[in-house]
Amino acid sequence: MQIQRIQTIWLLLSIISAGLALCFPWLHVGPQAFGIESNPILAILGGLAALLPLVGIIIYRNPEREKLVVSVAALMALAAVAYVVALSQLGPDANCSIALLPTSAMALSGIFDVMAARALAADIKLLRNADRLR
Repeated sequence: MQIQRIQTIWLLLSIISAGLALCFPWLHVGPQAFGIESNPILAILGGLAALLPLVGIIIYRNPEREKLVVSVAALMALAAVAYVVALSQLGPDANCSIALLPTSAMALSGIFDVMAARALAADIKLLRNADRLR
C-alpha cells in the first residue's frame, strides 16, 4: 500500500519541528538567553512557520492553494533563521551566540515544507494528467 498524501506527513513533521524551535531560546548574550518572548518579529516569523503547515493540511482539497501556503511557510522558516543570524551578527553585543537546537529545528521545518511542496507539485501534475485524459 502506498501513501497517497505523503505531504501530510512532511507537514506534520514541519509543525513539530517549528513548534520545538519556538519552545527554546534562540540567542545567548553572556548569561542571558533570548527567545520569542523578547523579540516580536521572531515570534511572528516562527509562529507563521508553525501555523501555515497546519493551514496547508486543512485546505487539502485545493492543491494549488495548499502549495502556495506551504511555500510561504518555507519562506517564513527561512526568514526566521536568517533574522536570528542577522541579529547575532549585527546586534549590539559582540558576545552574542546562536542556540543550535531551535535554529536547526526551524531550518529542518523549512526543509520539510519544501519536501511537502515537491510532493504537492507531483500531485498537481497527476491531477492535470488525469483531467486531460477524461
